[in-house]
Amino acid sequence: PVPNSGCGEWLLEPQSTNLIPYSQDFSQYLSISGSVVTDNYSTSPDGTLNASRLQLDSQSQSRIETTASGNSIANKNHTVSCFVKSNGADTEFRLKCTHTGVLDYFSPNFTASDKWQRFTFTQLFGSGSNNSFRAGILNGTSNNAADLSIYGFQLEQDQSFATSYIPTSGA
Repeated sequence: PVPNSGCGEWLLEPQSTNLIPYSQDFSQYLSISGSVVTDNYSTSPDGTLNASRLQLDSQSQSRIETTASGNSIANKNHTVSCFVKSNGADTEFRLKCTHTGVLDYFSPNFTASDKWQRFTFTQLFGSGSNNSFRAGILNGTSNNAADLSIYGFQLEQDQSFATSYIPTSGA
């Protein structure tokens, strides 16, 4: 192999758009059944004090979620991703990616540790899909309370994997 002679490296990935209008402002999300969000709680992976705290109680499907719109979402994969770390002991949580008007689609349980990790969940939507998404973060299937730091929520249409984080700050 040729050693890197100081030249930059290329990141080649498909063009993509983050459909979540507020990727870092979780106060804009709908809080459902026992969730509390505290903005600017901890230092995010970008080194700034802009990660939010998400506290989920032990109610079934305690969560935050947001809506987004896309085009022609039927018969395509869609990927939701978020940077997450636990604010204490290792904690289970799930991601949600669904189109409105159907049963919810949830990821399997993920485990957040005290280190930032990016978690992703991809869902194939069927032929009866409409053009409106719901995406969110919720407690694990054991319905235990969770105390998490979260940053950089992203939803990508017609993608089977998460691309590099694309920050958004409005509609």
